[in-house]
Amino acid sequence: MTDHCDLSPSGNCCRLSANSTGATGSTATRPWRISGSAARGDPLLLPGMLQIAVALHHWQGGNFGGALLLLGSGADYLRRVRPVCQRIDVASLLAAAERCRAELESLGVERMFDLADEFIPRMRLAPATD
Repeated sequence: MTDHCDLSPSGNCCRLSANSTGATGSTATRPWRISGSAARGDPLLLPGMLQIAVALHHWQGGNFGGALLLLGSGADYLRRVRPVCQRIDVASLLAAAERCRAELESLGVERMFDLADEFIPRMRLAPATD
C-alpha cells in the first residue's frame, strides 16, 4: 500500500499556494476547488489547508469569529497529518495557523486588521528527498 504523503504535491496544490493570500471575492476560492478535484495524499491535509485559507478570507472580509473558528478547525485537521506530507511542511503551516489565531485573539475584533504580515500562514515546501 502506498503512503500518499510520500508522493510529490500536485501542480494544482503548488498553484494554490501562490493564490492562497491576497485574493478577494469569489476568486479566492476558485483555486482551492480546482486543487480539490486533483488532490492526492492524506485525506486531512487538503481540508486543513482549505480551512486556513478560508479563515484568511473571512479575516480579510472582517468576519473575526469566522476567522478564529476556521483557523482553529484547520489546525485541528493538520495536527493529525504527518509533519511533512507531499513535500508540504505541514508542521510549519500548523504552527503559523496557531500563531495567527493567537495574535488575532490578542488583537480582538476592533484591531483585527492590525494583524502583521508575519502572522499570515503560508504554505512552504520541504526540501526534496531522494
